[in-house]
Amino acid sequence: PDLEVSLPPVDGRNGWYVSEVDLSASAIDAISGLSNLNGSIDDGATWISFPIHFTDGDHQALIHARDVAGNAVTVSRRIRVDTASPDVQITSHTNGAVVQGDVRLYGSLEDVTSGPEGGEVSVDSGVTWQPVLLVAGDWSLIWQSGEVPNGDYTVQMRGMDRAGNVSEVSSISLTVDNAPPAVSITERWWIWETGTLKVSANHFPIASIQVTIQDSQKRWKEVTLDIDPGRNSYLVKWDRRFGDGTVAPSGEYPVLAVACDVNGLCGQDAGMIVIP
Repeated sequence: PDLEVSLPPVDGRNGWYVSEVDLSASAIDAISGLSNLNGSIDDGATWISFPIHFTDGDHQALIHARDVAGNAVTVSRRIRVDTASPDVQITSHTNGAVVQGDVRLYGSLEDVTSGPEGGEVSVDSGVTWQPVLLVAGDWSLIWQSGEVPNGDYTVQMRGMDRAGNVSEVSSISLTVDNAPPAVSITERWWIWETGTLKVSANHFPIASIQVTIQDSQKRWKEVTLDIDPGRNSYLVKWDRRFGDGTVAPSGEYPVLAVACDVNGLCGQDAGMIVIP
């Protein structure tokens, strides 16, 4: 018999269909005539009539035709169908986590039918996408967060399977805090003068400001001044007494000013009080 197999054009990638498929066949025999035409999806154990409908999976179909005289022809077709999108997860961080420097983002990319092929991550609301490294269903990407300003960012991940199905976008929110508060204190002043401390936030609110005056030889207990972070400029004056009540003799005494934001990132500057 003259056998013809009918399949729709492949609508996915790598030989995969991304929609369900119907297999049809036709045959003619000009001499003795056609006796039967059928197909099998279990390697010939059973035979069924056409059309044959295929859902997700990697299928091998046999198409068989026989004429009245007993002449037969059998052909095979491989039909691979994957209509489901891959599953993507971000597992490296919890939503709202604070990150700094080079951030390793990672998670899983799974597809049970055609298998995962690749993925992309965006940190700018989908304007640009960067390809991830994919190894055995696990993806990863190094995000250089130091290249962006402090702030809140939405990390988006999408994956693709070998058939060409694209996943839903998985996303989490991360807070980038690389730049600490700016701190500036008078470099050097006399004991009867006042130093000026200036603090400015870098996107995130200031949580604490502390000024420490100490003896460079560590003979007496340092003095710590906790300052209200509600302002950005302060006057620093010392009564010449250390934490244990000792009156400081002549000398130079280091002053360290430290300001921390709500995420615990701190900036600092140093000055000196001079007693003649």
